[in-house]
Amino acid sequence: MDGQKERTPQNDFAERNDSTNSIVASQGMTSRIEQVLSRPNSNETPEQQRSVQREFIQLQIIFAHQAARVCRDPFEKSLLTYTTLYRQFGLPLDANKELDNQNVQWKEFLLHVDSDEKLCTAALGILDGEAAKEKMSQCFSYTVEDEVVNIHFTNNDPYEKGPLSDERLEIRKAELKSLFSEIHGKFPQAKNVRGISWLYSMANYRRLFPPSYTDKMGTPRPDVTSKSIWGQFFNRAGGLRRDRAQEFLKKVEKAENEEDLLDSFPLRGFSAGCSIQDFYSFYSIA
Repeated sequence: MDGQKERTPQNDFAERNDSTNSIVASQGMTSRIEQVLSRPNSNETPEQQRSVQREFIQLQIIFAHQAARVCRDPFEKSLLTYTTLYRQFGLPLDANKELDNQNVQWKEFLLHVDSDEKLCTAALGILDGEAAKEKMSQCFSYTVEDEVVNIHFTNNDPYEKGPLSDERLEIRKAELKSLFSEIHGKFPQAKNVRGISWLYSMANYRRLFPPSYTDKMGTPRPDVTSKSIWGQFFNRAGGLRRDRAQEFLKKVEKAENEEDLLDSFPLRGFSAGCSIQDFYSFYSIA
């Protein structure tokens, strides 16, 4: 209609950010966002960190809206299955080890579904509580499912050249040796190690693992409920990557089906895996 602004994911993202003085638009970022993106983690204020977290949530909410459209699902379902929010909230899986749409806290969160701004604010409140409970200083962590150890990576290193730089190589190796020494003592039943992340495309990341772990990597369907695929939108300083976010939104806008939607991510995740004995040998753990 003449005089009416076209609705696009990029415009939606901009309008949602207008209300928080944090604008990401199809034309580019505001100076406020550029300041956040350029600061190293060690110099970020809580307000700047919260601003970036809000933008990340808004990016996911837009993705969930588009998923609901192309998959013809209720928006509430897409929030569960096309964002990281349920997992980031630290909510438990159901008896079938699936995301639980009947979880009480999740259902309370969905009471705000009538407004994206209210959803974002509610999510930030829950995540603030989770951050207070878990203050990690290391980058690597793990979970164990039956006989399988899953490796996770989060940038908790404020070093300006990045957590995977040459200068941080020995620190990351020390973390992994400590991690697998703990697993060796606590989980003797563990037989295999696996991981899924876009980071496996980087040689600086792969060099931390035994060769057998990454020599036969696969490209599985992106798990959009995990930060392993969404982590590509953060830079080493913890800010939002404006180039990737813009590229992502343009593709999301044009998506006509679920496959198009999943192909919107600029970087695809890779799966890696091997016997845990290879890790014990690589890190000299008896």
